[in-house]
Amino acid sequence: MLASDSGQIAGTVRSEKKQSALGVQVVVVPDQRDRRDLYRAMGSNANGSFAFRGLPPGRYKLFAFEEIEPNSWRDPAVLRPFEDRGVVISVGSSGSSTIELTSIPPAFR
Repeated sequence: MLASDSGQIAGTVRSEKKQSALGVQVVVVPDQRDRRDLYRAMGSNANGSFAFRGLPPGRYKLFAFEEIEPNSWRDPAVLRPFEDRGVVISVGSSGSSTIELTSIPPAFR
């Protein structure tokens, strides 16, 4: 069940060459990193689109990994080298935000 004041983040992922990025692991990490229950991930679809629904209001950082070990993004040490590649976004009460992300290629790591 979703809270009545939850929000959503939707968007698209593009490669560094500005092409739609299928199957990219899009990760949402809360500003309060100790809130493990708010970490979310999903793969982008054929158009590079994604949508996270039911997010409590707050600040989040989004990452778009072309390749990453499953659930390794829950480890702060794994995310640390990518912090400057993440995008900060605020989710308001019952709000909706749209964003375009650039994927992080495996060579970046």
